Amino acid sequence: MTKELFAQVVEVGGRKAALLPQEFSLPEQGSRVRIEGKAIILEAPEDDWQWLADLHSLGPLDPDAAQEAEDDTP
Repeated sequence: MTKELFAQVVEVGGRKAALLPQEFSLPEQGSRVRIEGKAIILEAPEDDWQWLADLHSLGPLDPDAAQEAEDDTP
């Protein structure tokens, strides 16, 4: 079952912030955020490196993308 409550949206220093109900607390170190359609999704970061294995399972990087990543690395 999906739990659904409302968050209050406030403006802080020219940015919007959502005040989440206590039941939806997130870790203090931050969370991932993404948009899917009209939904804004906040996810607590995973404690493991499974995301890297998932990325690797997609196959090798496109050569152009790999070169861009290397060029942007300080």
